[in-house]
Amino acid sequence: MANPKLLSLLLEGSKIWNNWRNLNPNMPIDLVQANLVNANLEGANLKNANLKLADLREANLRGANLQGALIPRGTLEGANLSRANLRGASLNSTNLSGANFTDAILIGADLSRSTMIYTILQGADISGC
Repeated sequence: MANPKLLSLLLEGSKIWNNWRNLNPNMPIDLVQANLVNANLEGANLKNANLKLADLREANLRGANLQGALIPRGTLEGANLSRANLRGASLNSTNLSGANFTDAILIGADLSRSTMIYTILQGADISGC
């Protein structure tokens, strides 16, 4: 289960979250099974976050930093990940249906066994996926 303090802080908004991350750069980010449906996480620094089994349906992750994030068996169905950095992220067995990855960086991301129906990848860098 997600760390309730971290989840609450994240839901306060990207500005507050990113300020906290800057002050706590080495703190493990445990957001396992987090309910982030429709969350506005635009520009959030979620680098190396553990989002295993997280529900990010319809979330706004535009420009978010998800580099190295673990999101296996989660759902990003209908999420906006345009211009997001997902370099080296683990998205295996994740529902990416209807997600928007326009101009996103997915270099080296693990997309194995992911569902990608109507997923938008226009301009995305999917090198080494």
